[in-house]
Amino acid sequence: MVNYKIRRSYSGFTLIELLVVVTIVGVLAGIAITFVGPQICKGNLSEAQPYLLQISSKMRSFRIEQGAYYSVAASTQNEQDLEDNLGVNLQDAGNFCFISVCKLNCQNATTTETIAAAEISNGDTAIDFEVWAILRQKAAGVVRGPNGATCKVADTKLAPSGWVKPPNSGSFCQQGQIVVHRYPPPVNGLDAVATTDGTRKRLDWIQGTSFSHSILPGP
Repeated sequence: MVNYKIRRSYSGFTLIELLVVVTIVGVLAGIAITFVGPQICKGNLSEAQPYLLQISSKMRSFRIEQGAYYSVAASTQNEQDLEDNLGVNLQDAGNFCFISVCKLNCQNATTTETIAAAEISNGDTAIDFEVWAILRQKAAGVVRGPNGATCKVADTKLAPSGWVKPPNSGSFCQQGQIVVHRYPPPVNGLDAVATTDGTRKRLDWIQGTSFSHSILPGP
């Protein structure tokens, strides 16, 4: 009888090879997040643009009719007031809570004292007002923004869709960061004045709007 020995060949990855592969994948993922993350964030932030422009337009029309920009003296602003007094509909903007930050020619005399301190770059000149879209991650009734500004969500509002990240997570697009529109619009490009909210960010303006406060990772 002839005995045949069958040789079986076993192949696979060693532990070291697996560790090398995992390390490479991790490095590539980190690089991808660095470049792709801000672009994804900016694409999501663009949802706020039409609402900011609409509120800004309504603010200017309000001044023509009433002699001053619409503003409130309360420290916590209510989106419902914007809807009721300016005739804007913010229901579908579930990822944001909107406030107006008036500095000059304000309807409420005390607004200059109580709200201007919250202005995102209060060293700049020739600012009448800013409109903020404060990013909203939870369906909570009040959202906090930079410099202690707070926004109470309107009575009827869609829930956040999920792309806004929790505050203090070190991510792009965190709750409490903002998209800001300024009137009159500043010169396009980086602002010469850093923000006053402790992050020392310089806003990058494009036709009166800046997304950069939210695109840079928060604390």
